[in-house]
Amino acid sequence: MAASTLPLAATSLFGGVLLDRFRSKNLMIVADAFRAGLILAMPFLAGQSVAFIYLIAVLMGSFSAIFNPAQLKLIAENVESDRLVSVDS
Repeated sequence: MAASTLPLAATSLFGGVLLDRFRSKNLMIVADAFRAGLILAMPFLAGQSVAFIYLIAVLMGSFSAIFNPAQLKLIAENVESDRLVSVDS
């Protein structure tokens, strides 16, 4: 749990910088594609060493730091302000 949460907290600022420079939709697609690749690689790498499981968890947290803010920004851009509270909950 810590292996995926600490990188998420540490790289959130970097995710915000990318969010300011690139489109939210594109960032979400790229981050999710990398996360999918990591999940697909996990069964193959986990048999090699436990260290690969931790590495995958760290990378998953890092890509989530890009995906999560992009998702929130995309929702805020596409929903009217009077309905934003109901969409967030």
